[in-house]
Amino acid sequence: MTRTERTTILFVGDDPPLAYLIERYAQRSGHRLHLAKTLPAPGEVAALAAAVVWFSSLASLEAAQPRPAEAVSNDVPLVVWATVTDTARAYELGADYCALHPFTYQDFLTALAAVGAATTAESATGERRASAA
Repeated sequence: MTRTERTTILFVGDDPPLAYLIERYAQRSGHRLHLAKTLPAPGEVAALAAAVVWFSSLASLEAAQPRPAEAVSNDVPLVVWATVTDTARAYELGADYCALHPFTYQDFLTALAAVGAATTAESATGERRASAA
């Protein structure tokens, strides 16, 4: 299974409002969301066939150390919700992309595109906009 065929986003952290937002965006873009307060064991991560692992904060990525490299294969990108001041540290810890405030649906799609996670609803989104006009 290639990265572009994967449809699950593994969301790691304890931020219910952000998890809700990511879940809504995931559904809209054709992904499923799997929630975990901490990074699951390597076997569980592999079984999810995640397109991306999304950490709710720098703290959630730091709490997973040094496990991301062990638990997530190299072809599964790591996205971190971070502040501008935390981005350098997030990249040091292995993040492939940092999502920043404010965060819109377009920012979500940009994050997925930046790490190579395909969306299945990109064309459907355009169709929705056309039909709403």
